[in-house]
Amino acid sequence: MPTATALWRNGANPCTVRSGFTCGVAHRRSRNSCKPIIWLHAKRARNPPCPTSSGVGSAGSDANSSTGTHMPNSPDTKGEILAKVIETLSLELDFHKICNYATSVTMDVLEADYSTMALPVDEGPLRFRYFWGFPPDLDTNNLPNITPGTLNAFKSGQNFYVPDYQNYVGALPDFLRLGVVTGLAAPIRLGEQAIGVLTLAWKRRVDRPTDYQNRLVEAVLRQVAFAFQRETLMKDLSKSRSIAVQLNQRMERVLAVSPAIIYNLRYDPTGSSHRLKSLFISDNLPDILGYSNEYLLEQPGGWQKIIHPDDVPLANLPFKDEKLEKGAFDRVYRIRHQAGHYIWVHDSLRIFPVSEHESEIIGALVDITKRKEDEAELRLHRDHLQELVHERTADLVQAKDAAEKAMREAKQAEEHSRYLALNDALTGLPNRVLLMERLNQALSQSRRSGKKVALLFIDLDRFKNINDSLGHFVGDELLCEVSRRFTHCIRDSDTVSRQGGDEFVILLPEIMERKDVTEIAEKLLAVVSQPYKLEGYEMRVTHSIGISLFPDDGMDAHDLMRKADTAMYRAKEVGRNNYQFFTEDIARTTLSRLSLEVDLRRAIELQEFEVYYQPQIELASRRMIGIEALVRWNHPQLGLLMPSQFITLAEDTGLMSWLGHYVLSTAIGHAAELQARHHIRLPVSINLSAAQLERQDFIQSVQELLAQHQLPASFLKFELTESMLMRNTESINAQLTTLSSMGIQLALDDFGTHYSSLTYLKRFPVDTLKIDRSFVQDIVTDADDAAISRAIISMGHSLGMRIIAEGVETAEQLSMLEIFNCDEAQGSFFGPPVPAGELDMLLYDAKFPLEEYSSRLAPANLKQ
Repeated sequence: MPTATALWRNGANPCTVRSGFTCGVAHRRSRNSCKPIIWLHAKRARNPPCPTSSGVGSAGSDANSSTGTHMPNSPDTKGEILAKVIETLSLELDFHKICNYATSVTMDVLEADYSTMALPVDEGPLRFRYFWGFPPDLDTNNLPNITPGTLNAFKSGQNFYVPDYQNYVGALPDFLRLGVVTGLAAPIRLGEQAIGVLTLAWKRRVDRPTDYQNRLVEAVLRQVAFAFQRETLMKDLSKSRSIAVQLNQRMERVLAVSPAIIYNLRYDPTGSSHRLKSLFISDNLPDILGYSNEYLLEQPGGWQKIIHPDDVPLANLPFKDEKLEKGAFDRVYRIRHQAGHYIWVHDSLRIFPVSEHESEIIGALVDITKRKEDEAELRLHRDHLQELVHERTADLVQAKDAAEKAMREAKQAEEHSRYLALNDALTGLPNRVLLMERLNQALSQSRRSGKKVALLFIDLDRFKNINDSLGHFVGDELLCEVSRRFTHCIRDSDTVSRQGGDEFVILLPEIMERKDVTEIAEKLLAVVSQPYKLEGYEMRVTHSIGISLFPDDGMDAHDLMRKADTAMYRAKEVGRNNYQFFTEDIARTTLSRLSLEVDLRRAIELQEFEVYYQPQIELASRRMIGIEALVRWNHPQLGLLMPSQFITLAEDTGLMSWLGHYVLSTAIGHAAELQARHHIRLPVSINLSAAQLERQDFIQSVQELLAQHQLPASFLKFELTESMLMRNTESINAQLTTLSSMGIQLALDDFGTHYSSLTYLKRFPVDTLKIDRSFVQDIVTDADDAAISRAIISMGHSLGMRIIAEGVETAEQLSMLEIFNCDEAQGSFFGPPVPAGELDMLLYDAKFPLEEYSSRLAPANLKQ
């Protein structure tokens, strides 16, 4: 090994270090140029170590010997060598010097002949970048980027040792020409990841490196990895700084040409001076507003002071729960120019919370004064244009007519498109158009096959009550659920169609026998009547089915539809919740009903109705204390018709409102005449219909009739049914409360026959309960009816109400009601309803003589 003097003669600059090592600079040829490296060697003892000791092999050893050699290092100098190498590497900051030093020092320490280091180039693939020991005539640029051995060490992360390079399948020809015998590739690892490889080569046979040599190489390469990481971070930092400078320069250029004043404020509600502080204002502030940047940056509340007083509410920042609301906002207001005039600005800002209380505001102010002036001028032009338009309106009539025609045609086209739609919008079922198409197809197929076709026309029973009481949303949900149940009850070849409202039609093609239709109809009745739970309500709904058959009842689609509809109305008439096949008898009944409807409309025009009155008796005094108004129809052919024969028809045809108003007006007039002639207080009870009570002008019409006939409101008593109270409860309650406040009495008719909810008695201002005639009829012979009647009377008295029983026909019934302490009664026992002209006869004494009343009583064993 050369001495320091020898190194000096060769151009080195040795220096003595305190570790006892001689440090010198030697020159070896790298890829691009000769670069100095630092190498270390131990001071030799006077008697050099034996070649067979650890650190075997000297400079004079035979490189071609078959016996492997070891690197010469004295055991007592190993730690010092390693420490000095690490210290030298850790003190160097230049990455390339560190890589050169690491490449050379490992070659010197391990006495290798060649050394090269592969590292990624600009985040690309591995390439040999540092070379030591190679002859000057070797062009390292022509070497491959990486060798198989290097790649093996890089992928495995472990040293790759090639003891016989001359016979190694991955040997490079250039390395073979250099006489390489032994090779070693050591990975450069950063943590668990390899980032490069150090390759050492010997022109002699060298044994596998010892543990110490491996540790030394690993320690040197670890310093290279740390330097590589530091170098990468420094490059990233430099790149980030460069980007930041570019962004800053770009922002300055943008702000220099921007017509907007860019500002940055901070809002701090805990601030000691002012809550709003200006952090940044672009340099174009003086050009637009005339103020210097320092004026608004240094003066607290400077922004608020220059806003027009009338526009302060527009410019205030948005707050929510006493905190500045985050988000983007746009405002338009006026700001005072430094010269004293005001300019309009469009303020577009975004608020960012930076802490629990603080927020930053970044915004842009754009001068829109010119736009405002243009808008004002535009308004003037618009006004002038409107004047011109008015002057030339006559010239535009033709254009207007053409536009209206186009709109009508567009509307007709839209309606036509809607009509052509094949499915119901609510339920998704086929509509009437698609049903008729499928029905005609089924009829054609039936004519060929000889089988029957059935058409089921379905209408839900009392669906309107559900719509009115629970709302259309629940009604729509119910229609959808009913549709699903219908669909589950039929075959795939059948069709369920919604016609509109609560009407459905089911088409059953390919029917063999009548009983097949019966089975499906019974299944539909059973399934649909099961409970529904919708929007928190549990309800039941039934339906009525009319059935027509092809070819039995008709030969075309329209005839079958009409006859199925007729049969459905028959199912309604016989009690609902059933099915009816079309028959000629049903057709005749329907024809009669249609005829009666025509007569009913004619009767309204010809005033064929008459109001009868039935007395109401106070049982304690036997005095007539009121009358009930009951309408009759003097039919020119059928004679005197009772309400049960035409009231339902009037409700179905929408005539009930007129009929109810007629009874109300007539009864008030008769009551006023009786009061004027006899000077007695005789209230008249009038049955109200739902159609009357739902009219918005009903209260006003009652007030006008009372005023017209000069009848006190206390002479009126309105009778309601429980089903009416279920419809639009809030609106009905408001109407009834107003009537009660006027002094009109309210009675709940037919109590006990429907829901009989005590809620109604609590919520509505009812004065009287009427026991239905169905309980009075068997009150003497049926213990249940007697118990129900007694309970109604007792409950009504507990609530401060009067009780009146209707349908009293016998003395026994009357006696039972007296035992139960019923207040009033009416019925044929006291006299039938009479025309208004016969009321004077009832009032000759205004009292039923006690002896007459007693004579009607017959001894009987009355139940208690």
